[in-house]
Amino acid sequence: MKRTVSLLLALALLCGCVSLFASCSDGATLRKITPTAEETRVVGTAGDYEIFYDELRCVTLNYRELMELKYGKGIWDKPETAELYREELTNYVIGALSVNSAALTTAAKYGITPDNDSVKDFVSFQLENLAGELTELIKLDHTEEDFAPSSSMLNDYYVQFLKENYLSDRYNRFVMGVDGCIDALRVKLLSDGALPSDDESVKAYVNENFVHVFHVWLPFDEYADADAAKQDAELVSWMLKTNLLIESNRAQLREKLNITNTSVDSSLVRLYNRLIEAISTDDKVNVLVGSVYNKDTSISKYGYYFSHGEYSKSYEDAAYALGEGEISDPVADDSGYYVIYRLPLDQTYVNKNLDVLKSQYESAYINGLVEAEQQKISFSFNDFGKSIDLTTIK
Repeated sequence: MKRTVSLLLALALLCGCVSLFASCSDGATLRKITPTAEETRVVGTAGDYEIFYDELRCVTLNYRELMELKYGKGIWDKPETAELYREELTNYVIGALSVNSAALTTAAKYGITPDNDSVKDFVSFQLENLAGELTELIKLDHTEEDFAPSSSMLNDYYVQFLKENYLSDRYNRFVMGVDGCIDALRVKLLSDGALPSDDESVKAYVNENFVHVFHVWLPFDEYADADAAKQDAELVSWMLKTNLLIESNRAQLREKLNITNTSVDSSLVRLYNRLIEAISTDDKVNVLVGSVYNKDTSISKYGYYFSHGEYSKSYEDAAYALGEGEISDPVADDSGYYVIYRLPLDQTYVNKNLDVLKSQYESAYINGLVEAEQQKISFSFNDFGKSIDLTTIK
């Protein structure tokens, strides 16, 4: 499952600009690339900020890839199928292009801009870490002992990284700068006391605003099309909702799964037998974590604890709408279908993991500020932007 972390990072993660690298670059630097005239051509405005072509291209091409996973490869190759998905693509792009502007506007209210020294230091640190990540990739591609990549080789890999993620160097650095503004905003809010960080305040926020869930994830890229994923999601939802202590319901399940012999060693039969055992003891959690259908390999026995703004809106809306102990119908987002099971908050877990939850709480608080600002901002194309066909942009 893809975690958003914050509204701002939704776009950064989508574009491949993850700013949480763990490695060190040992002083390696990434060459700044002069943007082309096309990259810096203005396509429209969002609030007080101009939006450039390189941002429009990055957002569009990354979302088109996600839509291909959902609706099938090649949907953009034919005008007739591209037209079917034009509206969804356009609506997403228009919404996404106001995110960075909302973040910058929010930070500016507190005197924070990309020109602040702390933000520049943040960007430099992220670029160094990215250089470190790329250096490690280069070493993996070369088996020579003590191989040391040259600056030229490092920058070649950087150019390839940008290309693979539909990024320009300018936009990559820009997103890191916006991210730096949000980080500086977090520091300021904490230091000013506007964002209470004592344990009791965090616990109170968690108990009032967080949800605790398990889920089964059925990603689009595991299926021929979205309909096939939905069909399996409906089956999983039905199985988990149905009282299988009643034999007639078990018979219906066996028919749905086309199981004629429950002693046969197959994945479906194993799922059926585990499901019967789990539901007989009122323990759906292990089935959700270990189901042959569930492709979320990161889910743990504790499930997920989160607040608003960390996952997709459709997922969060469904999770918050559930009562404790309830199971959702299939819920779709850009990555696939989910079947969500909501559980009560475990206070022992909350107490033991307060530092992690505190970080999520800070992100949720700042995300709320940015979302409120985004509601006031709308992206609008200029004449050049209107002339661009998002379904064919390269």
